[in-house]
Amino acid sequence: MDTHPQHVPLCFVKPTADMSLKVSRYVDSNGKVYLPYLHEWTPNGSTLQTLVQCMITAFGELPPVYSKPRNENRPPYPVNSFMPQPSGNLFPIVSPPQAGYPSVAPYPSTSNLPYPNYGTPYPGSVNTNGPPFSPPNTTPYPHATSYIPGPDVAGGTITEEHIKASLLSAVEDKLRRRLKEQSQQSQ
Repeated sequence: MDTHPQHVPLCFVKPTADMSLKVSRYVDSNGKVYLPYLHEWTPNGSTLQTLVQCMITAFGELPPVYSKPRNENRPPYPVNSFMPQPSGNLFPIVSPPQAGYPSVAPYPSTSNLPYPNYGTPYPGSVNTNGPPFSPPNTTPYPHATSYIPGPDVAGGTITEEHIKASLLSAVEDKLRRRLKEQSQQSQ
């Protein structure tokens, strides 16, 4: 790292044993990371912390790895989860309605999907089965190229240990490449 911050850092994704690389516009098949922030690197204005924040944003949009498929038989839903598990009953069991509470029909909706009906609206309201407002047509997530980093402050999810481990990994990779080049030249 004798050239940092004068030169752009080389960033790589190294998957664990049970993960595989997912090639995207941010990561190639060797795991090398390509981000606009790296291409716009300036020695006096760019920081590793901001680079990691850009990676968090980009990899949140397009994860660079995925789980390798396992050969064991697993249910298509998590076991012992907070989510309800499917049961053998096609129709819900409904107790008699109590005073002051709206009742739910004990039959499936016309869509035949396992979603509950909206029920009847409160008196005086208009019966619309849509949301009470129109959601905006724009996505709430910024594009990776429009990411504007916040101030450089410690205390986010990235600690000095993370940065140190990342730098150490980059130095090890660089040394491995140089040793490999030298050994190939000597042959």
